[in-house]
Amino acid sequence: MKICIYGTVFNSVKKVENSIKSVFKPDYDIVIVDSYSSDGTWEKLQKLRKEYNLILLRFKSSRGKGRDYALKYCPDNSITAYFDLDAMYNENFHKLLELNLNFTHAGAIQWTYIAEKNYIIRMGGWKDLNSAEDVELESRLKIDNFFPLIIGYNERVIGGRESRYAKSKLSIYKRYTRYLIDNIRGNGYTLSDLINLYKKEGKKKWIYRIFLFPIAKVKGIYRNCGNINNTTCTILKDIEAMKEPKDFGFSDDYTIFVLPKDMAPEKYTLKIDFRIIKEYHNLLLYAKNEISLKNFIEHMK
Repeated sequence: MKICIYGTVFNSVKKVENSIKSVFKPDYDIVIVDSYSSDGTWEKLQKLRKEYNLILLRFKSSRGKGRDYALKYCPDNSITAYFDLDAMYNENFHKLLELNLNFTHAGAIQWTYIAEKNYIIRMGGWKDLNSAEDVELESRLKIDNFFPLIIGYNERVIGGRESRYAKSKLSIYKRYTRYLIDNIRGNGYTLSDLINLYKKEGKKKWIYRIFLFPIAKVKGIYRNCGNINNTTCTILKDIEAMKEPKDFGFSDDYTIFVLPKDMAPEKYTLKIDFRIIKEYHNLLLYAKNEISLKNFIEHMK
């Protein structure tokens, strides 16, 4: 069975080579869509094309549509996994693919969804979103196996993620505004969800989302799981499909599960065999040992 790794990139010239190295294997197909980067990313990819046998495309797109475009260039009937080209992946990423398990969701810090190409396309593919595109997709798809693993990490960006993609303050503002609107749409938030999240956390980001909610509603909010938002839906799917990593040969050093703080542990962790519970900002971290917990927190700083 062919394995195809796919992703989209924009203005990440300093990171793409290490990211590609971390997912590369000679028998993998790697499809990358560049959204017309202006920092030399495209030229860098051209230099790496032969060494890593890359399929390179250019398509002006959001993260969601870029991934959707890349996916369609994977070989038919191949097993696919998406990756971010500003992230580095560890051995767990490859072990998951080698298990040859369809409909698998995995990862903490970095996530991926492993499934046959044609299944994802048949289920509607990726939506045109710059935020929560992975949550929206996975809330529609089947998850037979969930592995609570750290499969990679990316460095925290000073000034926020969107600041790396734009130079002027106006362009950063525009990108961040779209990010917030798409975050509402992809997560399937209602106005009540946003108000409740603001009451619980008291953070400005929720006020911004509340004001932008009417725009998101006009554009169309994807709420795929009835009365619950897509984030909660996906987490519940993960718990239902959760597997014990050591049963599949994974080390406990990179085993971790992340829950939003407002999801009551006593209600949603009955199947989780984890003993250590730590709070980090708005997350609850369930780790097999302190090694994985420290690894996670180190890369969140």
